[in-house]
Amino acid sequence: MKRHSRGDRFLVWTEAAETFLFRTVLLGLVLLVVVQAFLTHDPIRFYLSFSERMEGKLAEFYMDNPEARIVTSGSVAFATVTLRLENYSTLQKAILLVNGEKVADFRDKQVTVRVFPGDFLEIDGSFYTLPLRFKVVATSSNIARPSVGQVIEVQGGVAKVGKVIFRETGP
Repeated sequence: MKRHSRGDRFLVWTEAAETFLFRTVLLGLVLLVVVQAFLTHDPIRFYLSFSERMEGKLAEFYMDNPEARIVTSGSVAFATVTLRLENYSTLQKAILLVNGEKVADFRDKQVTVRVFPGDFLEIDGSFYTLPLRFKVVATSSNIARPSVGQVIEVQGGVAKVGKVIFRETGP
């Protein structure tokens, strides 16, 4: 009876592992080519491609996550509106609403929020009985309304800042 040395057993094991890896990689490449071939047909591409299924759907991220509209420092990817509380240093219960959804409060005296054309801005001061005064202190250059300098007064209710209107950009 022939005994295999330790080195022979190692070589047998490595050859088996190499064969397994080779077959696995080869099978993966064949599957890749087959799936790519299927993607050339429209009905099949719809089910295999996530981006095809998303085509034409509205991105509802900001509807589901209104707090994501708050801008921290210097974001230029979106149009922004900055409102400042004028007659108090902080009001945690004064709420900025975008399309009826709470997006921020005025605990930091000033709030910058991302906006899109047609968004409707309001300030909910119903928690307070005293008159509150807010001012639009900055907007992106492509925003026509609300305008910088606009003052909004709230006394025990909800005040409209207005509908966001972008400037017309010519050809």
